[in-house]
Amino acid sequence: MATDLTALVTTLRVSIRASAQKALDQSTPEDVRTKLISEATSFGTGALAANQVWGDIRILAADTNEDLDLAGSLTNAFGGTVGFAKIKLILVHNRSDETLTTPAHTASSQSITVSPADANGFLGPFGDVSDIVTIPPGGSMLFYHPGTGWTVTAGTGDLINIVNPAGGIAAYEILLIGENS
Repeated sequence: MATDLTALVTTLRVSIRASAQKALDQSTPEDVRTKLISEATSFGTGALAANQVWGDIRILAADTNEDLDLAGSLTNAFGGTVGFAKIKLILVHNRSDETLTTPAHTASSQSITVSPADANGFLGPFGDVSDIVTIPPGGSMLFYHPGTGWTVTAGTGDLINIVNPAGGIAAYEILLIGENS
């Protein structure tokens, strides 16, 4: 499946600064830790390149789940079908703690889980199909592979499972960046 995009430039910037202090009698020493990750991709395939992007804000009813098919059932903002052969970035942000207007969602305290689907699961950054990441309200999960990316295998290794395991409604935002099949 060819990409319908003619350009895609991605800039990833993660900046963390932690400043620890301890008040002593005559001074307050500080221990500062910083980490900056800054990457840019160009349009295409291979290392530091991507030509497919898909994102959405989604709602999950209580005690439900959904499998997202990375190999051809997603539609991009331009109406084109997205079929990933490689995934370079996965970002999932649990927005359950926010009140949203589009799609409509009232703030809740729902955690969500992300994992490969039980059948035909996309392993990507996960060790095996039993690996689960729990994301609390307001929390995020970010996986990034700047090199060749994680392989998506249509029909046998292409499903990511998102679960709302509790009694309230959950909202989450997802962003996928990679290469077409």
